[in-house]
Amino acid sequence: MNNVADDGLRRTALGRNNDHRDVAEDASFTLNLGEIARILWRNVWVIALCTVIGGAVATYNVLRITPTYVATAQILLGQENQADNALGSLFQQLERDNNEIYGEISIMTSGRFLSRVSEALSLEDLPEFNPALLPAPQEPSLIENATSAIKSMVKYVLSAEDSDPDPAPPQDTDATSMDDDSAAANLRLAASAERTVRGDQAVFVDTLARRLVVRQQGSSSVLDIRFTSPDPIVAAAVANTVADQYIAFQLEDKLASIKRLTDGLDERILDMRSRLEASERNVIAFRSQSLDGDSGGTGWMEQQLGELSRRLVNATAQRSELEAERGQISTLIEQQGFAAAAEVLDSDLIRRLQQERAELELRAAQLRDRFGSSGGRIEDIGQQVTAIDQAIEYEVLRILAEKENEVAVAAAREASVRQQFKDLKETYLEWEREQIALSELERERDANRLVYETFLTTYSQSTETVALQAADARVVNYAEPPRNPAAPRKKVSVALGLIAGLCAGLGLTFLRAFLDRSVDGLVKLRRLLKGIPIFATIPVARGFLGRVDPLKAIGQPRNAALTESVRTLRNMLIIGRKSSGMKIAVMSSLSNEGKTTTSLLLAHAAVQAGKSVVVVETDLRRSSIARVLNAPDRPNLDDLLNDQSTAPLRSILRKDELTGAYILPAQQGSGDPGSVLLSNRMSALINRLEAEFDIIVFDTPPMLSVSDALPILRKADEIVLAVRWKKSSADALEDCLRQLRVADITPTCAVMTMVGRSEPQNYAAGDYAVY
Repeated sequence: MNNVADDGLRRTALGRNNDHRDVAEDASFTLNLGEIARILWRNVWVIALCTVIGGAVATYNVLRITPTYVATAQILLGQENQADNALGSLFQQLERDNNEIYGEISIMTSGRFLSRVSEALSLEDLPEFNPALLPAPQEPSLIENATSAIKSMVKYVLSAEDSDPDPAPPQDTDATSMDDDSAAANLRLAASAERTVRGDQAVFVDTLARRLVVRQQGSSSVLDIRFTSPDPIVAAAVANTVADQYIAFQLEDKLASIKRLTDGLDERILDMRSRLEASERNVIAFRSQSLDGDSGGTGWMEQQLGELSRRLVNATAQRSELEAERGQISTLIEQQGFAAAAEVLDSDLIRRLQQERAELELRAAQLRDRFGSSGGRIEDIGQQVTAIDQAIEYEVLRILAEKENEVAVAAAREASVRQQFKDLKETYLEWEREQIALSELERERDANRLVYETFLTTYSQSTETVALQAADARVVNYAEPPRNPAAPRKKVSVALGLIAGLCAGLGLTFLRAFLDRSVDGLVKLRRLLKGIPIFATIPVARGFLGRVDPLKAIGQPRNAALTESVRTLRNMLIIGRKSSGMKIAVMSSLSNEGKTTTSLLLAHAAVQAGKSVVVVETDLRRSSIARVLNAPDRPNLDDLLNDQSTAPLRSILRKDELTGAYILPAQQGSGDPGSVLLSNRMSALINRLEAEFDIIVFDTPPMLSVSDALPILRKADEIVLAVRWKKSSADALEDCLRQLRVADITPTCAVMTMVGRSEPQNYAAGDYAVY
């Protein structure tokens, strides 16, 4: 049988499933320049329409808008004058600093200042500022009435929602009513303070403030005063008046400040004069009580303190020396006796007694050597030595007592000098405190005199320079009535309207492209197929008056693209394949995607190539091929499945004259189409068809609607997936491919059906097929 043909020429759907298994899935959305160009070309009329509408709306609005004129005057801030130089050193707040320019702008745009401008120009007589002078408005149109009614209804609903459902009952006492009225009056007065200041010009000032703009030129001190008005004369007049009134207002404010200054100086001068006189009297009175006359002055006191300090040091040293000598004698007496103490004392009597004692001891030694240790003379000598020792002891005690007296005298002398030093130091400190107090009084007097003289000088200068006062600003340029309106700028407005319409059209175009989930291009189809090749793009068949039957359009010069695309699909499928019994299944994810017409076109092209072709409709639920070809529906697939004869199928099947292929339609009404297609009878019928025909084209049911197509797809040698341009859903196609992967089936190729004639690389919608 042909089912065991050469494996090199035969590639079943099951075998091909591994061809694209390793293709990386890329679900990212890519958009290249070519795709962008195609999107723009498809929606060129939408873009053009939005652009025209934008330009038309802009033109309509420009023609309806009343032209306005802008006049500009310029003033320069920071002018100095003699009064500023005279008063600025003492009162810095009177100087005009460039950093206060924003504050000056606020003054020029304030309601109080603009009320002066309104009064100067009598703006109440101009209808532009006084609504009472405007003509009576026309009756509103029906649309305006409806709009107003809707607004009123919305406001009523909102106010009803915000209102308190259970308001507190009012108190009816007279005292509470009077308090509430008084509080309400005070609130109204505080809330209308600005209106009160503006006076009768309040209504006109609001309009004036809305149209007035004061701006600084860069970081300079030049201010631009711009006013917008429908009348160029009014625009220039208001700008110039604002400049003049600002200079006048500034000069008046400066003169008022100087008046307040001179009045304040007059009061301060009188006060400072009293202070100066009082400080001078305090200095004189303190000097009369000062110790300066009795003390001899600072130099004498410092000299006396130095002398007493030296005397105190000497007395302290002398006392310490005497105490040391006394202590030494007492220590020697206690530790070594009077003899040792006598050795260190400087006394002639002690030296003489010591000499006599030495002589007696020498004589006693001589006598002991001659007569022995006994004898009356030796005893006399011992008594004399004892007497001498007592005399030495008495002399030492006398000297010690003398030293005690000297220490007492030195201590008394030191205490006297110390007391004198202390008394003189206290006297000096008291005198220093008095001198400090006197210095404070003198400084206060000098400060009062300086301030008094400064106030006198400033007062004199201020009174002399009042006549020299000038404003700190001057007009650089007065405004001229403009010749051309500043708004609307017709060309710019229309251009902006066109640009806005173009942008809206582009936005709408790309929004539609982004939200469109249909398969509308080769790029999107390749991304969804994930490696499955696209063999052909079948364009829609067109006639002179619109679409025509593609089967009848084959071969016409007008539909040459259709003919070539079908031939390309035929060649890609059958060249290099087995010569007979080739099974081709044409499938789609959903119905109405051009599957049936693609099957017939492929069969027609194969017949043109000299192949014997049979088209087998396997949709047992919705048979349509007989209706498309306007042919009888017998014999059908059910008839052949139940036919047990062995007659050639060509003698049983009907040959379609238009395509040249044999047609085997399906019979609707089968209870279980899947079991029929899976049956042995169906396999036997396919074997018979393989034996008698070169190519068998199966028109299968839609994949996502039912699963009846799976048995035929498994038996097919080649599978063609039909995708309808701008009608097939990307989600549906992904679901279909997912089901095929689960069933381990991979289509051979894909074709895009019903391609637009104006875009050969894309696809136009058509309605020439059932599926």
